[in-house]
Amino acid sequence: MAMNKENLDYLKVQHARYLSHIDALDQKIAQAIAANTLVVSFIFDKVYVARSPPLFFAGLTLILVSLGLCVAAYKTKKVKDVPVPETYLEKDAQIRLDVIESLRIALTHNTSVQEEKSKQFDISLIVLFVGLTSLVVSVYV
Repeated sequence: MAMNKENLDYLKVQHARYLSHIDALDQKIAQAIAANTLVVSFIFDKVYVARSPPLFFAGLTLILVSLGLCVAAYKTKKVKDVPVPETYLEKDAQIRLDVIESLRIALTHNTSVQEEKSKQFDISLIVLFVGLTSLVVSVYV
């Protein structure tokens, strides 16, 4: 009985931690989407100044790809949340075991969601950096 309570408490804390990490990652992705959109809006003024138009359009394309990757990362799989009915947990051992199993499943799922979002976001940042570098080179070099 005590082991189940410890398992439940641990899983509840881990579950809440993963949900907060995914929330923070979604906020970063939303900020990257806003920043990419802002960069794209400023870029169109520089199209006539570019000394190397192919390099300029390659950079613009990479920034748009980065924007698409950010949107894809933001829209990636939904997280699983598990209600924890505190009032029933003390009364019924089977409900406690069911909640523990549901939390384990949700934790495994949410771990993969966080990893997938992080990977897509990392790739989008790399693509954004290469695109911005390409734009700077096309305009100023």
